[in-house]
Amino acid sequence: MSDQDIRTPEQIQADLAATRAQMSATVDELVQTLKPSTQVRRARDRAQVKAAELWDLSLSTAKRLRERASDTVEDARSGEREALVRVGAVAAATAGVVGLCVLRAVRRHS
Repeated sequence: MSDQDIRTPEQIQADLAATRAQMSATVDELVQTLKPSTQVRRARDRAQVKAAELWDLSLSTAKRLRERASDTVEDARSGEREALVRVGAVAAATAGVVGLCVLRAVRRHS
């Protein structure tokens, strides 16, 4: 061993104190991370981000569907056969749903 490799008791104690402090900080960080309140906050934050993403997705999907429906109606107005069939199917389905709702309301009040 060279003279540089020999450590004094004070240097060893200083190294041990630094290691203890580092380990203590690591344990404190782990305790904070694993606290139920921290877990709840992180879960809430993730849920809020996911909800915002889903909201944005639903808005963009609704916009695309609205544009597509508008295009289909315009195509039906211009006489395009496939568009006329689509509009007719939607009208029939809507009439069926309204009819079922009326029937249910009549039965409920009878």
